[in-house]
Amino acid sequence: MLCLLSSLAVNELYGQVNPRDYKRNGKEYFDAGKFFPAAEALTVYRKYKPEDSDIWYPLAVSLYKTNDLEESRVLFEGLIRTGKKMPEEAFLYLGRIDHHEGNYNAAAKHYKRYLRSIDDKHPLYKSIVDDIRRLGVASRMGPNSGALSAYSENLGAGINTIGQEFHPLLSPNYQDRMYFASIREGVSGGYRDDNGLINEVTGTLHADMFSGQVENGRWTSGDALSYLLNSTSHDIALDFGMGGRVLLFWKGKDLYSGDILVDTFRSQAEARNLFAPEWNNSPLDSRAGDNDPHLFKDTLVLFISNREGGYGGFDIYSSVRRNGEWQAAKNLGPTINSAYDERSPYLCNDGRTLFFSSNRVDASIGGFDVFMAQFDDRKVAWDIPQNVGRSINSAGDELNFRVANNGLEAYFDSDIRTTSIGGKDIYAAYFKEKLREQEILSRPITFLQVLEKAKTSEALAIGGESPTEQSPIYEKPLIPVSVELEPLPYSKDDKIITPGNLQKSSSALDFLSKYPGSKIIITTHSDDTDAQRFRTYFGIKRAETFADYLVKRGVAKDRIQLMSVGSTYPMANNSHNDQPSVQGQRFNRRIELHVVPGDDYVLSPMYNDPRVPDFIANDLFQVYRDFQDGIVFRVEVAELGQRYENESWLLLPSPTIESDVSTGKYRYSTGAYLTYSSARQMADELLRKGFTNAKVVAYLNGLRLDDSEVVSFAEDYPELGRFNASKSTEE
Repeated sequence: MLCLLSSLAVNELYGQVNPRDYKRNGKEYFDAGKFFPAAEALTVYRKYKPEDSDIWYPLAVSLYKTNDLEESRVLFEGLIRTGKKMPEEAFLYLGRIDHHEGNYNAAAKHYKRYLRSIDDKHPLYKSIVDDIRRLGVASRMGPNSGALSAYSENLGAGINTIGQEFHPLLSPNYQDRMYFASIREGVSGGYRDDNGLINEVTGTLHADMFSGQVENGRWTSGDALSYLLNSTSHDIALDFGMGGRVLLFWKGKDLYSGDILVDTFRSQAEARNLFAPEWNNSPLDSRAGDNDPHLFKDTLVLFISNREGGYGGFDIYSSVRRNGEWQAAKNLGPTINSAYDERSPYLCNDGRTLFFSSNRVDASIGGFDVFMAQFDDRKVAWDIPQNVGRSINSAGDELNFRVANNGLEAYFDSDIRTTSIGGKDIYAAYFKEKLREQEILSRPITFLQVLEKAKTSEALAIGGESPTEQSPIYEKPLIPVSVELEPLPYSKDDKIITPGNLQKSSSALDFLSKYPGSKIIITTHSDDTDAQRFRTYFGIKRAETFADYLVKRGVAKDRIQLMSVGSTYPMANNSHNDQPSVQGQRFNRRIELHVVPGDDYVLSPMYNDPRVPDFIANDLFQVYRDFQDGIVFRVEVAELGQRYENESWLLLPSPTIESDVSTGKYRYSTGAYLTYSSARQMADELLRKGFTNAKVVAYLNGLRLDDSEVVSFAEDYPELGRFNASKSTEE
């Protein structure tokens, strides 16, 4: 496509201009629906032949499609003044331009003028009538009204192109990184026709997945994702699971029917792009059109479907995962779903606040608008969804609204706007007040558990019993708390209790004092200079030194958990250019503190890490910190009161020693697994190899769980449910 325009430009440079070539190519692009090159070619032609009104209509439409609304209006109105016969769609486009620009009375006149040219059986008739009704909603809605007070802006040319950028997906671990889909020049496969053959004129591009990051205070687009993910089909990142370690993505010849695949980010190519078992039995039928999945804490999936039994077009459904199995999907009901379409659900961290897009005519100002709905635990019902307002919504389609974890902004995609760069662009909405719903967690964890508890209470009441105070339907949200954490370095003389380290640990100690129900995890990390057979054992002894200090300060022993992980999770490389790096080793000799609040709180830790030079930086330390959030399984091989003499344990993945301060026992384990099935597989393998005491143990937010705690948390964490079910079977 660009080659054709480039050759015309070269001819123009050397005076070999034939305006009819621009006209012919412009119309070919227009007929093929390629509006950017059509607008470019026809604009050049118009410079040579400004009086040729034959190209005004295709040029006006192309300019509209490429967001030059002002120039598009000039051409449409010029066509009307000429009195020449033209397609009646010109009045439709003028109505849409007025709609976008907020000229609602003028838009209504143009829409009605177009309606008079068609009958009620025309495929556009009903949608135009609906647009006229939406004009009434828009005219009654002030510019600052709506459920959210925000300022929206285009993310700019660093992310958006003249193509289409859509479906922004924020990294769950890095707030300055996002993933998105783009249909732009240079994507995999190029222009392909319906037969899959390359065709620059009639072929179309397919979406690839891209990454974006903040650089120098602005969003910039990175490279397309790996060839293992992107293909000649549409490839779209949908959501993350398991704390960002699993990516769900769409692969299909079109945007409406395809496959949902799972990438586990493994280094081996043959292990990627699999239908993961935990997703393959989900209630979604993507080949039948089910789409827009949103995973919440790996226990709940929200998605859209136009299956039978709904309230209109696409409805929002939910499914929960218990004991490793997805349950039957349930419609969210007529308060959320309408006779029209609902799309792109997103549930905030409180498990009660739902954002979604809908084109319902009684509350939308354009096409798909973003709505906000809140579940009332006391009423056990959804409140009426509220349009978030004109600060975010437009006359076009706003979809894929996702709130950042900080609660200060959200990202979404929108089509034709006066500020658009391409066909669809990604926008940011900056909230004037922090969205509190994003910084709190609740118990029960989501609205679905509230509904289930309400049904249980109703059943008890019918049976002549009353719900106990220990199982209330409504429970207050968890209180957000924060703490500053800083690694405690130690030198080769193993001095731990130094003035500098006492100052660095003061925030964690203050937290323990302020929140009596909290606990602390003390983890020693090592460099690679100690002998392998002693590295992890020396580390647990260093952790004990700091634990002794805490006990003397009045911290109860049962509030302290000690870990030693050796050199598995470095902050810097221990060598550089095949030579030992003294600087890197110094960064790796450290003790890290992690506090776990009581049941009424949710923690936001802030790490004050030392600045590691880029040439030796290593981010494996972040992997260990990620294990402090959510469920992790390890395989314990021994529990002793002294050092484990079976050195083959050291050859296993991620050898770890855990110490129970109260008993003085050491627990020797291997691995860190996000699923029970993976841990079980390792345990069975170790049993076959002679580790007769190998067993799976579970951790929540870094703390080891006993059997009663596994049962207690099994409902909220599906992997714990699977673990608990297996324990029951074994018994």
